[in-house]
Amino acid sequence: MAETVHGSTGPKARGGRPSKRAQIETAAGEVFGRVGFADATMDSIAAEAQVSTRTLYQHFRSKNDLFAAVLTASASLVAGDFARGAQHALHTDDVRSALVVLGHAFIDQRTSHPQHFAMVNQLKARAVALTPDQTTTWHDAGPYRVQTEVASVLHELGRRLWLGVPDVRQATLHFIALTTAESTIRPFGAEALTPSHVEPMVTAGVDAFLRAYGTDTLPTQPIS
Repeated sequence: MAETVHGSTGPKARGGRPSKRAQIETAAGEVFGRVGFADATMDSIAAEAQVSTRTLYQHFRSKNDLFAAVLTASASLVAGDFARGAQHALHTDDVRSALVVLGHAFIDQRTSHPQHFAMVNQLKARAVALTPDQTTTWHDAGPYRVQTEVASVLHELGRRLWLGVPDVRQATLHFIALTTAESTIRPFGAEALTPSHVEPMVTAGVDAFLRAYGTDTLPTQPIS
């Protein structure tokens, strides 16, 4: 939703090598994404990271804490990629194209970072539970940041009279729901999303969104 999740872009050790913590987070992301939280062990993660189990516990007190750290680090990476993609929406010539670009940026998160969303699915399935503080940290790094980026683009499109968005927070939730619903309710075992699936899914969601938030007052100049 295979690609490796780089759990951290943390500090480098002397000589340009990743720090032990970053090395462990990267390895843990691979293991959690591959076998899931329940089947991952601290020993297997240590082996993947090529460190001793003792070294692993020097950095992380438990498997749960390690999962939370990796999830937050990868969420930050995903959100950063999304933010860069979302900004392209402000360089299109019409409102529909802008929203299609934004919708694709949202779907691209899942197709470009499958291991991250495999970890998110483990949370949804209650295979692992985060503490309230860990949940807040993860949300701030990923989901809330992504929502904020969507809201920022919709606000700007509204400011330029491309859209009528009296409540940008609500419009953000509606946009995300309409452009992603078909990807999130796909049946278990369905084939992986391809461009042939994504394009009609995103455009149908955008058209539904425009029926609610579109305006006849379009700018005469392209967005610069």
